[in-house]
Amino acid sequence: MSKTDSPQLDYAPAPPIYRRRRFRRVLFLLVFLACIYPASYWGPRAWNRGTMLYLQHRCLVHADPPDLIVYESKEAEAAKLLKDSRYVSLPIYLKTLAPVRIRSIAGYLPGELADLEKMAGTSGIGAYATIFLHGMRDKSGRERLVIVRRDSTNIGPISAPFNFNTTVLYPAGFGSDIAPAKTPAPALAYRGPIQFLRDYGLRFYAGQIDPTDPGHFTIRYELEGEEGVIDARLNDAADDVHYVILSGPAASPVSPWWVPGKSGGALTSK
Repeated sequence: MSKTDSPQLDYAPAPPIYRRRRFRRVLFLLVFLACIYPASYWGPRAWNRGTMLYLQHRCLVHADPPDLIVYESKEAEAAKLLKDSRYVSLPIYLKTLAPVRIRSIAGYLPGELADLEKMAGTSGIGAYATIFLHGMRDKSGRERLVIVRRDSTNIGPISAPFNFNTTVLYPAGFGSDIAPAKTPAPALAYRGPIQFLRDYGLRFYAGQIDPTDPGHFTIRYELEGEEGVIDARLNDAADDVHYVILSGPAASPVSPWWVPGKSGGALTSK
């Protein structure tokens, strides 16, 4: 037998298992499957949290021009505003306490606030006008999201000038939810006569944050054909807003919007 006819024997060792193609395929499949569940579980949650934080940021830095009307009770002017998608129609309440739409009242509702309330689960308080929306800070630098609202009821100022409804919120973070800074006070047990005040063309303009003091803002209003200003300040506990009617027809002692015994009409929000 010639050398060329001699059989050749293969004594080379088999490659390690981690270098085998089948092993690499199985390992890749296992890693892929291990990533699917966390991504499917945390992905939508992370997206929702990011979206909510973005909407919250827009509310914290929200700023409207000082001449923007946010509450309009003059029927002709309100009808014009209601053609804008940023405004909602507010129901009118008569002395029977039955909601009857006797004319149009327009209330301003920023889109980012509506979307944030929907995501945070705080919507459903009814139609209202957004008088002020912005982030505020107290003297210690604590940040709050402050929302001042008003519906169309013109009941006497039992607890706040012009029946402002104030919400002060702890902003949400990546690991914390948005939450009220103070537990809502119990409803006022009032058994006296309910005084429905005529609005005489009541109008509010967008509240303006003080550029030199992040804990202070003002609100301009019109009533009975005259203009006035309301001063508003975050309290020391950073959980409520204190209002003072500085000028205009509502600041006068003879005005039903002013409460006797309260200097300058100073009241705490409800």
